[in-house]
Amino acid sequence: MEASKMLKEGSMDDPAKVTKDGCKALLAGDDKVVPGFKNQMMAAAGNLLPDEVMADQMHKQTQPSQKG
Repeated sequence: MEASKMLKEGSMDDPAKVTKDGCKALLAGDDKVVPGFKNQMMAAAGNLLPDEVMADQMHKQTQPSQKG
């Protein structure tokens, strides 16, 4: 997973912000939180697109990166 396209080529959210958002949601009593715009779009797409399409996209993102 450490060599995946998702990590090597993508931009990752700041861990401190993700933690802050998660703690804020926990204290507010929310049962889930999706921090970050890209994550929110992927979550929304998961509700609209067939499972096969989402699985294919996730498979592509978790493949090893071709970049050094």
